[in-house]
Amino acid sequence: MTIRISATHSSRLPKLGWLAAIDFPARVVSVVCGQGVEASDDFVVEGVWDGPFHEGGFHRASHFFGSGLRIDGERVFIIPSHALVDRVLLAWRGDITLASNSLLLLLAATGDSLDPSLDYRHACNAITAGVRKYDPLIPLGDAGPGPVRQGFRVPQVLGQEGLGCEDLPPATDV
Repeated sequence: MTIRISATHSSRLPKLGWLAAIDFPARVVSVVCGQGVEASDDFVVEGVWDGPFHEGGFHRASHFFGSGLRIDGERVFIIPSHALVDRVLLAWRGDITLASNSLLLLLAATGDSLDPSLDYRHACNAITAGVRKYDPLIPLGDAGPGPVRQGFRVPQVLGQEGLGCEDLPPATDV
């Protein structure tokens, strides 16, 4: 059975915002999108890339700006911008992986909160340590089930074997 995306648009979400619940065992990715987010049977995206839109190949593009989800075979790609100013965020609840391009949407969906006793500047500026060296974890309050994972530049890939990362293709001239 193939993985499928079920996307709905909501005026309650911010423009270009999206929140996905990835139920890998059930082979379903449920996404709620704000205005301006494009959705198809195998991808959800708010962005631009160096390729034909109808192919939805932003997960393999040399240049991608925005964020999105892409089903490719038996894997779900959660793709941040290649620029270092945007990220994707992930959290887990049992068999469900939650992914978003907004920390606030992710926290609202999980009911979690940030710990007011922590200084979150380290997490917000983590990428300054380098693409391969930053700390991806954002700690939550004591009641939370665990930290949120942030991903910059490199696609986060969810498959049967769990979560991994995939290197970007070499840059090409546009």
